[in-house]
Amino acid sequence: MRKPDTDSDGFLDGNEVFHRYNPAGTAPLTLLESGFVKVYSNSLFSIQYPSQWTAVGQDFAVEFTALSGEKISISVQPRSLEGYLGAVLPAVYNAFTTKNGYSAALSEDQLTAVIDLSVPAKEAVLVSLIYKPDGNGEIDYLQTFKMMINSLQFVQPAE
Repeated sequence: MRKPDTDSDGFLDGNEVFHRYNPAGTAPLTLLESGFVKVYSNSLFSIQYPSQWTAVGQDFAVEFTALSGEKISISVQPRSLEGYLGAVLPAVYNAFTTKNGYSAALSEDQLTAVIDLSVPAKEAVLVSLIYKPDGNGEIDYLQTFKMMINSLQFVQPAE
């Protein structure tokens, strides 16, 4: 039987991962400090992802793949969050603010997130993250997906 709080510290493991803490470590040990995640970075953004996953990317498109075959794909579009939501059914998205302070929206099924980097980028920039289950119908990494959403950060261009 799987325990929802493996280290018995009073915090559910999924919640600790969501907030980027190591669920098996002593607080306040982060996933990055413990080596459970790596940082992928390009000239626009950086994002944390599980260290056992592979990351394949070029320019502003990257795909992270778990050992199970599940994937999280990231792409960049030259548009604002408002422009994106105006082109899709906005009722199927819930607005929120990421842990790093960016305006964002999450689809009702929680498998697609869009994050607006327009303010720090000083131009219309929307980052889309899509969770792709491996076809078995199970979604094993939803909290990991949310951790990745909350770890996304704008990279200030070198001057």
